[in-house]
Amino acid sequence: GDAPYSGLVEAAFGTSLGDILNSACGDAAKKLDVKALQVGGPSGGFIPAKHLDTAFDYATLTELGAIVGSGSIVVKNHRKCIVDGTRAQVAFLAEESCGKCTVCREGLFAANKILNRICEGNGVEKDIEALSEIAEGLQVASFCQFGKTAANPIASSLRHFMDEYQAHIA
Repeated sequence: GDAPYSGLVEAAFGTSLGDILNSACGDAAKKLDVKALQVGGPSGGFIPAKHLDTAFDYATLTELGAIVGSGSIVVKNHRKCIVDGTRAQVAFLAEESCGKCTVCREGLFAANKILNRICEGNGVEKDIEALSEIAEGLQVASFCQFGKTAANPIASSLRHFMDEYQAHIA
């Protein structure tokens, strides 16, 4: 992401996201202009910078719409668009879906199409509601954990960064 260093940081569960960021980046962490952290890999969620004091653990991350997942933390600065980031994650997840269950296969395809439309400046207000419904459908009706967590980037970005969706649509 937008951190000056990448690599592996070992931290105990319960360590705050901010402390993990500081461990990885040292003094440079103060200059990162963090907008959000994308936590948990492609099926993870976006956590706004105001939650840097959040503990890196299963329950706390789930409350914010992310997961521990692969344990990855990607820094997004204020120049990055969360809607574009969501589009990239959903495109990847759509390619990775096994296609066995319709809600995952078709839901991710539809979400990808909607996100492309929004990012290209052709989104409409009802697209936000459609994305929300797709995310809910994925969480409730997917056969496996892949489909259930594939909703995280969509749901967390809508929850925490609705203003960016509205700016794209406006």
